[in-house]
Amino acid sequence: MTSNERYSFFAYMFSAKWKLASRSAVATLNGSIGGGILAIAYSYIRDSETLDIPIFVTGIRGGLVAVTGICALARPWEGLVIGFLGGLFACLLSDLMIKLRIDDPVNCVATHAGSAVWGMIAVALFVEKEKDEGFSHEEGLFKVITIYDFQFTSRRF
Repeated sequence: MTSNERYSFFAYMFSAKWKLASRSAVATLNGSIGGGILAIAYSYIRDSETLDIPIFVTGIRGGLVAVTGICALARPWEGLVIGFLGGLFACLLSDLMIKLRIDDPVNCVATHAGSAVWGMIAVALFVEKEKDEGFSHEEGLFKVITIYDFQFTSRRF
């Protein structure tokens, strides 16, 4: 193996890993932002224009839990949407547990149960093929529908 072949092999291997690592970081940050934005709006609507810090933290953690399963294969806007809905499920489950008088002082169950279920569903909806590391060989439901619709509508008769 020549030095150019070695360099191109290592450049390929490291570039693919760094690409996935950077996508993971951006999607995770966007997931927390989406959950936090939802939690602020939810708190202001529910508590008549005051910010409830435990609900705010629950929304952020819910967004992080929801996006964790797909963070390497999600686009930035998808991370925001997944985190937004993960925060919604975490906040709603937290209020439900309070209403049912189930003791969960730090909202662990609400965060990890409500958001994780949505996170698993989000993987099936938003995943895309990843050729470099072989994480995913299939596309999610939203990707398949979009590609099919584009191909069908772009044909000329």
